[in-house]
Amino acid sequence: MSLRIRVLLMVVGVYLVGFAISAVLTVRTVEARVAQQATGQIRRIAAALGRTRIALNERTLGPLSEVFGCPLALWTRGASEARLVHTIDTTDDAAIHRRLQAPATRPGEVFELAVGGRSYWASAQPLEGPPGGPSRWIAAMSDRAAARQTARAAARQFVGLLLATAAALGVATYAIMLRLTGRIGRLARRVAASSPEPIGPVPRHGDELERLNATFAALQERLAAYQRQLVEQARLATTGKLAASVVHEVRNPLSAIKLTAQMLAEASLDDERRRQGFDVILTEIGRLGLLCDELLTLAGRRQTRRQRLDLAEIVHELRVLLEPQLRRCKVALDDQSPRESVELVGDRDQLKQMLLNLLLNAIEASSAESTITLTLTGDTEEVAIELRDHGPGFPPAVRAAEPETFWSTKQTGGGIGLAVVRKIVQNHGGTLELCNAPDGGAVVRVHLPRSDGETG
Repeated sequence: MSLRIRVLLMVVGVYLVGFAISAVLTVRTVEARVAQQATGQIRRIAAALGRTRIALNERTLGPLSEVFGCPLALWTRGASEARLVHTIDTTDDAAIHRRLQAPATRPGEVFELAVGGRSYWASAQPLEGPPGGPSRWIAAMSDRAAARQTARAAARQFVGLLLATAAALGVATYAIMLRLTGRIGRLARRVAASSPEPIGPVPRHGDELERLNATFAALQERLAAYQRQLVEQARLATTGKLAASVVHEVRNPLSAIKLTAQMLAEASLDDERRRQGFDVILTEIGRLGLLCDELLTLAGRRQTRRQRLDLAEIVHELRVLLEPQLRRCKVALDDQSPRESVELVGDRDQLKQMLLNLLLNAIEASSAESTITLTLTGDTEEVAIELRDHGPGFPPAVRAAEPETFWSTKQTGGGIGLAVVRKIVQNHGGTLELCNAPDGGAVVRVHLPRSDGETG
């Protein structure tokens, strides 16, 4: 069953239930109102005739009944049935006489009178007469069947109005639902067509909402499959870039070791040349060990050993270590670190590796006769490291790269160093900012908390 038919049946059904309740209440309300009007009218007629100066007898009772539009009865209380005069269409005078002579009949009270298979409302009043004379009474009556007919006629008009309203509401609801379901159907087709690959025909079973839901479910499954493919492709791309970076970083030390080993194999070498060759091999092996440490840090497999350390001391050690390379590249290092200690809690080896990577990158990016500025400051909450060179600066892709992404601006670099720096800063709960100075060159800012904020 289509959605518009279901909604139409629901709306019309609810309306018809409300209509049935309203019809019953309306009939009862109209009947009560008609009964109130009829009883009030006969009470007023009886009261008026009780005060009238017109002689009430068998000759005047009929015309008065026609004038007031209701049956009348005249009798003498305590007298025989022969003294009863009435205009009711019946010959059962005995039944009328027994009810009217009942002691419970009181002036102005409305009571029921059943005679000749019909039921009447009646109200009686004593007539004004000479004191000590017989008590004469007049009663005005209203046919209950006629009142009921009037109430039912009014109720039928109300029911007809409600039925007409129900029909109009049904037509309007069907028209609205026809437009709504049409739009839902078009939406389902557009959703199905928006998929890069066909998701199959829109199911024909169920209503429009069920078909739209099935279409969205199929599209969601397709999007989830696309997402899994993208994640797998990103993983493979990252793995491939890492493999290329590792091969690039390993090949240079291996080539140097190979050439040095071939040189040492020559018998004509003196002891000094052999000692220099072994120094080269040991240096390149150290580079390979450093690369392994970087890969372990990047993979999160290297345990972080936190301790209280002096960052200014690490900077001094690196300045001494890099002095030969600074002289060879003709680059000056302006160390603006304070002479007093700058303490924090962290992994000494990882933080030293981070600073070494940043300094090596700055040296390789700097041109000859330029200066690298290293600033180390701190307050009670954190330590700030700022390193600035006068090289080409960072391209936007490097500044926006994620920690696991490998970027390099050097022809001989694989991009692992910067990714390792990001990972170490993240392990220590710090922040890394890469930007370019207004007058040229790259600026690296590292903020590290003094306390042990991360357990990484």
